[in-house]
Amino acid sequence: MKVLIICPMLPWPLKAGGDQAVFHMINFLQNHVDIHFLCPFPKSVVPEEFKKKWQNVSFHLYQENKNFNFMKSRMAINVQNQFVMDGKGYFWLQSASNFFTPAYLDFVNEVISQAKPDIIQTEFYNYQDLVYALPNDIKKVFIQHEIRFMVNAQRLGKMENKPAFKRFMFEKLKGEEIVAMNKYDAVFTLTEDDKEKLHENGVIAPIYSSPAGIKKPSRRNACTFRNKLIFVGGEGHTPNAEGLNWFLGNVWEKILDHHPQVCLNIVGVWNKKLTKMLVSQYKNISFRGFVPNLQEEYDGAIAVIPVLRGSGMRMKIIDAVNYGAPFVSTSIGAEGLEYKDNVDCFIADDPDVFAQKVVELIEDESCRKRFYDNSALTCDKFYSIETLALKRLELYRKVLEGN
Repeated sequence: MKVLIICPMLPWPLKAGGDQAVFHMINFLQNHVDIHFLCPFPKSVVPEEFKKKWQNVSFHLYQENKNFNFMKSRMAINVQNQFVMDGKGYFWLQSASNFFTPAYLDFVNEVISQAKPDIIQTEFYNYQDLVYALPNDIKKVFIQHEIRFMVNAQRLGKMENKPAFKRFMFEKLKGEEIVAMNKYDAVFTLTEDDKEKLHENGVIAPIYSSPAGIKKPSRRNACTFRNKLIFVGGEGHTPNAEGLNWFLGNVWEKILDHHPQVCLNIVGVWNKKLTKMLVSQYKNISFRGFVPNLQEEYDGAIAVIPVLRGSGMRMKIIDAVNYGAPFVSTSIGAEGLEYKDNVDCFIADDPDVFAQKVVELIEDESCRKRFYDNSALTCDKFYSIETLALKRLELYRKVLEGN
């Protein structure tokens, strides 16, 4: 079986949950499927460290010809996004088309002609519209990492009395998202919850739940607590920024009232100006930047997942469990995952309760140990990368058979 995977980026280094979801699935499947991987990349050569990991993958890297007209068009888009949409708080109401250029679409179809794949797979919301440029006679699969219209609905809340432009953009983009998914031969969601949401909202293409997994580290940290909390996620993914702001503004001081010695380590890429402001505003927080190995960061830590918006899988939860960090999450953070409140973790949405649960974990060693043990069993049962990758392989076969 030959699969061409088209992605907005090379998933290396692993800076975000989406990178991990793509990387680990392909890392396993490359030994079972003939994989071709296509993405835009500023250099003509794949980084050697990465290439060694995907030794059985054929790479097709696209380099945009950034001539004067191209740069003018990008500047115009930037002006529209920053000064028109952002100025009115509409920055998140953006189309999925990603402004594909004719040269890029030609490159995609040249690769298809050469590789002759059995399945073409696109990943992430901003690449879903690529389906309109793909051949009709090849099976097409879309990997739904996050349902954008669900995220937008969560941000908007009730639609009554919303400005006409917001209502217009929300309904327009939702319709475009659903129509594009219906052009595929199958849609793979990362959770059963997302699968049901797509069914309920008019996606009639075959939908299969196909979670993403993460390869376990060579060792799992001992269940210890060394006066630190950890939040993993970069500013580039808006729900991370929203969640961290909520946590700092509503929860963090309540925790410090009980345990003033505890620190919060924030791992991921964040704007330097913003980090400087937040460090001056809140006590005991530290921005660690991009960290190539999370083992030490999670060691002796309690993980917090204060996610208020989103769908799909929070890979940061799988990471926390794999590295041995007990965690506290919001309902949306843990949505679609098999981790249960007061069994594997604590789940809380109210700021006071969230803070209370973190304090309880800090003070109760037996509770930390219980979550440490139970969450590992849940991870082994539901999120083994070997099991999930083999399931993905079976789903490819179903798509090819037309089932």
